[in-house]
Amino acid sequence: MESRLVPYGFQPLFTYSLHAQPLGFNVDCSKTKKKRIIMNLDWKWVGIGILIMLGLSILAGIIAAIFLGSQLEGVTSPEDISLSSSQMTLIAILNFLAFVIGGYIVGIKSAGKTILEPAIAAAISVAIGLLLSGNFNIAYLLASGFIPFLAGLLGGWLGEKKQDARANS
Repeated sequence: MESRLVPYGFQPLFTYSLHAQPLGFNVDCSKTKKKRIIMNLDWKWVGIGILIMLGLSILAGIIAAIFLGSQLEGVTSPEDISLSSSQMTLIAILNFLAFVIGGYIVGIKSAGKTILEPAIAAAISVAIGLLLSGNFNIAYLLASGFIPFLAGLLGGWLGEKKQDARANS
C-alpha cells in the first residue's frame, strides 16, 4: 500500500519505507522494501549552485560597497563599520536576493526536480564564507545559514515552477 501526502504542490523530497507518514514525504509501506532513507540529490547541481551563489554573494557585496563606499574609506576592520538600519536592510536584501536568484538559476537550468539542491548549496556557501572569514563555528553556521537555506529553497521552487510552465506550454 502506498500513500502520499504532498503539501502545497511540492514533490516529495525523500522516499523511504516506514509506517509513519510525516508531512511532505512519500511513504512506501510495503514490507518488501528495506526500511531506509534514500536521498536522491543531484550533487552536481549542489556544486554548481555553490559556485553560482558564491559568485552572486560577491556581486551583492560589490553592489553594497558601491552604496556604502564613503563609509568604507579607511576602514581596516569590520568592527570599524557603523551602519544604519536602512543600510543593514539593504545588505540583507541584497544577500537574500543573491540566494533566491542562485536557487532560481539552479531550479530552472537543472533537469528533473532540484528544489533541495539550491538550499543545500546556499548553506554550504555560507559555511565557505564563514571559513574564509575565520568565523566558522556551528552556532554561526546555524544562525547565518538558515535564511539563505530558505532563500535557496524558494529560488529552487520558483525555478522549477518556471521550468514546468515552459514544459507545459
